[in-house]
Amino acid sequence: MTKQEKIYALFEPIVAQMGYECYDVELNKNGKNRVLIVYIDHPDGIKLDDCETVSREISHFLDEIDPIQDAYTLEVSSPGIERKLSRVKHYQAAIGKKIDINLFKPFNKKKKMCVLLEKADDDGIVILDDQEKIHLCYSDIAKATIHFDFN
Repeated sequence: MTKQEKIYALFEPIVAQMGYECYDVELNKNGKNRVLIVYIDHPDGIKLDDCETVSREISHFLDEIDPIQDAYTLEVSSPGIERKLSRVKHYQAAIGKKIDINLFKPFNKKKKMCVLLEKADDDGIVILDDQEKIHLCYSDIAKATIHFDFN
């Protein structure tokens, strides 16, 4: 289990107890600084007050257990409209929607695709690209996000 997964496992019940979903956790390095980003979600959406409330609660918890040895900045945010898909449950929630996918290796000479997500389970996903159904393993996917058409 990665450090990010451990932190997610610690935060998920805390955030759930507050009435939110812990959507995901990222631990990034920005130059010399580390940034811990906790993405929260709620059926009614996320407001700034929600982020502040969760941030305060998580900060108290982090002060007690200190799972990250280095100095870091804590950010709490909504996953946004073009949210990243990184867990099976994210893909399952996106079934029937268009998603943008970046692959590690080209498939049909394409590494980037905007496709319809038809199925998602523990084994991978099924997408529809130009009327062709394609099965992909999660390990084939470098990055996937919900597609938002700004038109």
